[in-house]
Parts: sequence; structure tokens; C-alpha cells
Amino acid sequence: MIGGVSRARAVLALSSLLPVLLLAGCSDDEPQPKFGPTPSATAPTSASTASSSAAALGPEETVRAWVDAQNIALRTGDTSRLEALSHDPCKTCDQFIDPIAQVYSDGGSFQGGAWTVAAAKARSQTESRTVVDVGVEVDGGSTKKSSQAQPVKYEADKHIMEFRLVADGDDWAISFIGFLS
Repeated sequence: MIGGVSRARAVLALSSLLPVLLLAGCSDDEPQPKFGPTPSATAPTSASTASSSAAALGPEETVRAWVDAQNIALRTGDTSRLEALSHDPCKTCDQFIDPIAQVYSDGGSFQGGAWTVAAAKARSQTESRTVVDVGVEVDGGSTKKSSQAQPVKYEADKHIMEFRLVADGDDWAISFIGFLS
């Protein structure tokens, strides 16, 4: 669990970059989790996983590939792999992708903040939908929103997240991302 001071610091630092996730996901048929601050990241945990085809990945591996792709996007500004692993539409996915593109468009950058998947486990699964609970550790780091901006620093953090996936042909695609803690 995150302490009140640590959470307040993280919310203050990160609110200048990434919007708080909306309660509405891409699917209206399931209850919505509570949301926390949207952290950033920089280094991939496995470049080979991020470059793998989603067609060859199961739901848990697709989540790991999405996290790897986010780390790469935050380091390089290239969000194409994130977009490829995200279902269209996925508003909560866009709330991670769009700010990355905006920061790089404005000449900004990310330092540190890499996400690591500590654990991932499918909670429920059908042929066309699945929910994966994920323990994520986020390294401390900083975000520079534009070329003229001062870096906004944030501490390391841990979250329990929910990733919802939908079958998209032979692939799995992320359709919702929410913070459970």
C-alpha cells in the first residue's frame, strides 16, 4: 500500500503531466475499478517481448508487452507499439499514449520511472475477453514537459492494476487500464 504522503507527492508531481484516468472504460458491461495517479516510465524490461507479435502472446504476455512498449515509448517518444497493442477505441489506453506523444512533441522528455511487472495473473477469461490483475513497480524519475520546462520529480511507487483485454481476431488487445491501488 502507498502511504498518504507518498501518494500525495506522486499525485502532485504526476498531475502536471498525465490526466487522472476516467472512470469510464471501453466496456460498459463490467464494474469500474478505483483509479490512482498515472505514472510514467522509461526503460523496457524486455525489448524482445515488446517487439513480439501480439498474435503469439496470451493475455498476460500481451500485458507485459504493453508495459514494455510503454517503457520504450517514454524513452523514445515512439508510441506505435503501444497503439498496436491497444484496442480501438480504448480511452484509458489513450490516457497513457497521448501525454507521451505531447511531451515529445513539445521537446520534453522522461528520465527514470521505468515500470516493472512484478506479477500478472488472469482473474477471469472467456474466448473473447479476459481481465488480468498486475502488480507494477514504478521507479522514481522525472518528467520535463517541454524543452523550456523544469523537470517534475516523482518517487518510486507500486500499484495493483487491472488490464482488460479483448480478442481481436487471433490477437489480444488491451481495452481498459485501471488502478486498483
